[in-house]
Amino acid sequence: MVEAMKASGSSLPLESIDALVLAGGMGTRTASILDKTPKLLAPLAGRPYLDYLVDWLGRYGVRRMVLSLGHLAEEILRFLHSQPYPNMEMVPVVETMPLGTLGGIAHSRPQIHSDPALVVNGDTYIDADLGLFLDFHRSRNFGASLICTKVEDAARYGRVEIDQDGAILAFREKQLESQAAGYISGGVYLLNAGDLDRIVSIGTGSIEHDFFSVQSPSTLGGFAGDFQFIDFGTPESIRDAQEFFATRVKRSDQS
Repeated sequence: MVEAMKASGSSLPLESIDALVLAGGMGTRTASILDKTPKLLAPLAGRPYLDYLVDWLGRYGVRRMVLSLGHLAEEILRFLHSQPYPNMEMVPVVETMPLGTLGGIAHSRPQIHSDPALVVNGDTYIDADLGLFLDFHRSRNFGASLICTKVEDAARYGRVEIDQDGAILAFREKQLESQAAGYISGGVYLLNAGDLDRIVSIGTGSIEHDFFSVQSPSTLGGFAGDFQFIDFGTPESIRDAQEFFATRVKRSDQS
C-alpha cells in the first residue's frame, strides 16, 4: 500500500518526520513471560511487535526510526542485523544506564533531525490516524501533542482532561478506588524542537510525570478519539495483545 502510493506520486503525511521509539525499560513486570526477549521483539500472533510498529508507522510515510534502547539492547541489535527492514532506516541509540522515558528522549536528541518529531512508547500500540494527528498538532500551534483515547476505566491509567478545542487542561493521577470512563494518554506524542531541547536540559525521568504534567495548562494538545489501544507492560496485557494482533492478522488475511 505504501509503495503504491509513493509510485503514484502521492505524498505521505509523515515522510519527513523522524519517529523515536522509547524501548529502554527494564521490562521487570513482563520478565516472567518474555524472559530474555525485549518487549520490542515480543512475539505477538506469530510476529515480533517491532514488525507491527514498522508497518503502522510506514503506512503514514515514516522512513526513519530512532530506537532508544537499554536493557537487552544487544538482542534488538542482533535482530536488526539478521532481519533488516529495507524500507525503514533504523538508528539505534543505546543507554549505558536506565534514564527513563524523558532521559531516553534527551539521550537520543542528537539523532532526531525533524521538527516536529514523533515519539512512541515501545510497549503500546494505538490504532489512530497519524496523518490527522500531525494536522491537529500543526494547526493549533502546540509545542507538544498527545494522542489520547477513551477507555472505560481511566482511573487505572491516570486521566487526561481536554477542552473542546483540544487543549489539555490537566493530568489526574491514578485513582484505583474510583472507576470511570475518560481519556488517557496513548503513549504517542509529537514534540517540536523547542520542547525536545527543553527535555535535554531536564535530563532524566518520566516524560509524562516530569515534563507534560508540569507544563502550563492549554500549552499541550490532546488529539482525542475512541481508538483501539494496547499497553502490554504486564503479563495480563501481553495476553490481551496476543488476541488483539491475532484479530488484525486474521482481518489482513481475509482482505
